[in-house]
Order: sequence, then C-alpha cells, then structure tokens
Amino acid sequence: MSHFTRRAKLRPLAVIGTLTWVTTVMGLYYWVHKPLTPELAAALGGALLDSLTAITFAGVGAGLGRRLLRRLDLNFLSTPERLAAEGLIGLSVLSLLVLGVGSIALKVESIALLLVSVAALTGRDLFAWLAEFAAWLREGLPAGKWPRFLAFTALTMIVLAFVLALLPPSKWDVLTYHLAGPKQYVQRGRFYAVPHNHFLGFPQLVDSLYAGQIALTGRLTGPAAIHWLIGIFMLMAAGGYAARRVGPSAGWMAVTVLLAAPSIWQEMTFAYADLLPIAYSVLALALVEQWQTVRRGDTETATPWRSGWGYLILLGVVVGFGMSTKYTTLWLGLGFGVLVAGLGLRERWRHALR
Repeated sequence: MSHFTRRAKLRPLAVIGTLTWVTTVMGLYYWVHKPLTPELAAALGGALLDSLTAITFAGVGAGLGRRLLRRLDLNFLSTPERLAAEGLIGLSVLSLLVLGVGSIALKVESIALLLVSVAALTGRDLFAWLAEFAAWLREGLPAGKWPRFLAFTALTMIVLAFVLALLPPSKWDVLTYHLAGPKQYVQRGRFYAVPHNHFLGFPQLVDSLYAGQIALTGRLTGPAAIHWLIGIFMLMAAGGYAARRVGPSAGWMAVTVLLAAPSIWQEMTFAYADLLPIAYSVLALALVEQWQTVRRGDTETATPWRSGWGYLILLGVVVGFGMSTKYTTLWLGLGFGVLVAGLGLRERWRHALR
C-alpha cells in the first residue's frame, strides 16, 4: 500500500474523530451552560412583547392621525413626510387621550379599551396608513453606490439602536422622572401630582404614552421602544424633507448625519422625550414654507387652504405639541412665531399682526 493510499484511508477517520471530539466538547459545555434557559426565554418573550406594544401604540396613533388630517391638504409633503406627520400628530393626540382616561383609571383594562376603541373608530385609516407605509418600504434602497452606502449605514445604526432599546433602562433621567413618574402613576392607578419629585412638573406629552404602555404590560423596558419609533418618524420627516427639496441622496445624507450625532442616536435607545420636538421642528418648517408658497400664489390648493391660514393653524398645533414635551422647547413657539411675523411683514403690518 502506497503512502498516498494510506493517507486517503486515514483522512475520513481523522475527520470523523475531529467532529466527534468537537461535538462531545460542545455538548458537555452546553450541558452545563444551557443555551436556552427559562430566564433567557422570558427575556426574549418580554422583548417581543415590548416591541409589539410599541408597534400597537404607533399604529393606533398613525391611524388616528390620518383620520384627523384626512381633510387637510398635505399633498405637498412627500410620502415619508406625510406618514411621519400622521404618526406624530396621532401619537400626540393619543397621549392626550391616555391622560384623560388615566386621570380616572390608569389600568390595563382602561388602556386596552382605549386602544381598541380608537383602532375600531379609525380602522379604515389605520389599514390605509399601513398599506401606504408598506408600499413605501417596498420601494427599496436608492440607486447609486453612494446613496446605497448611506442607506446601508443608516439602516445598520437604526437596527443597532433598536436592539439597545430593548435593554433594561439605566439612564439617570429615565430612572429619575421619565419612567419614575409613569411607574408611580400606574401604582396609584391614575395620574396625580407626585410629591417630592420636582422633575414631574415638566411637560409630559411623551411620558404619558410611557404611562399607558406601563399600565398595559407592567414593564419598564417597553417605553424605549416607543421612543425608538418616534425616532423613526423623526428620521422619515427629516429625510423626506431633504429628499423632496434636494434629491434622494440628500435625504439619506440627512438621516445619516442625524444618526451620526451621538446624542440623537443614543436617544433612540432609551425612553427620553427629545426626538419628538426635533420631528415637529422639521414638520413646522415645511408648513411655513407651504404657507409662503400659497400666499405667493405659486400653487393651487383646495379651500380652506387657498389663503394659507390653514397651514398656520396646523403650525400652531404642531408647535404646541412640540412645546408639550419639555420646557426647553419654548424656542419652537418663539422661533416660528418670529419667523411667521417676519415673513408677514413683507406684505403689510395688519397681515403680520393677524
């Protein structure tokens, strides 16, 4: 028997021996270190529950927002901008509904009944919003190496942020008031003035949503997923605005630049309130520009939007919701108020005053 023949016969035995050894070692290791323990299964199930709860709030809010805005002429917005506007305004109104219901009873039954009732009343709008959102996603990534690179980078950061959002809360502000207040509201069974925590005197438009989620599931890990979804709406608004004004590459560049800011990307991973006013700032800017476009007569819009006053009314709603998140967003009202007054002065002082 030649040397090569002997090696050919020994090779299968070596492979079998190696696989047997590796399988035995790995099997004994995982016999002690269980790959799937009841604790791990509970954690994965909890993460799934948190995700589904956040999606439920966002979906119900989006359907409600579409119902409220269905008579308004928002065709000047791009698809992601309009979807984000409906989701943001719907979530804000849903927060007010949670506050109203929770002032009487902040319990799993009352919040579940609220969500089911709103979903039933806005079912057609909810499915229409979901269908349009799915169609927008099916458009896929943009053409060109550079836009695709930007899109891949942004989507990777978004996915990583979502994974971190499912972890237990650890940030100081989150534990001090963003979740401390909602947790105490749920323990009391209603919204009330919590003593000895001056942070709970802050505006609580976003925190009220957190209270509703905690009342529904009893979990403190869910609100971060809601804030992540608010961040998604914010990115859709900013990216859609840039893409509409400049081009698709600019849209993905805007999204990537925002995610490159550590404070913004990190806030998508925990339950804060800062992403909502950012989103409303973008939407407010688009409304001011459209108001100017209508006043100049550059486009035809349906009544009552022909004069442009409807866009200022919606601007007031948007800025009001933005200022309901935290005190430092007072600049939204001041900034856009000065902007509208300054633009109005170009015509006549009475118009600016109104």
